[in-house]
Amino acid sequence: MRHASFASFQCDPGSEPERYPTENISVPMTLLYGEKDTLFELEKMKEHLPEHTKFQQLDNYEHIDVLWGSDVGKDVIPNILHALETRQT
Repeated sequence: MRHASFASFQCDPGSEPERYPTENISVPMTLLYGEKDTLFELEKMKEHLPEHTKFQQLDNYEHIDVLWGSDVGKDVIPNILHALETRQT
C-alpha cells in the first residue's frame, strides 16, 4: 500500500519491495471490491492490472467483508461462479 503497487512483502523497512510483473498476466481476471473499501483505490488498481481485468463492485461492502461478510453466500460467491463460468481464454 505504501508504494501503491503490486509488490512482495518486505520485513526490512529499509529495502525496496520487489514489484510483481502484473503486465504479464494473461489469464482472465475479475476483481471484486467493496463499495466502502477504504483500503482500495479503483483507479490505482486499473493502472497496475491488465486491460482485460473485469471489476465488480459490491454495494455496502468493506475490505474484509468479501471474505467474512454475513451475505458472502448471496453477494460474493455467485459473482465468483459467474466469472468462472463465463470467462474464456
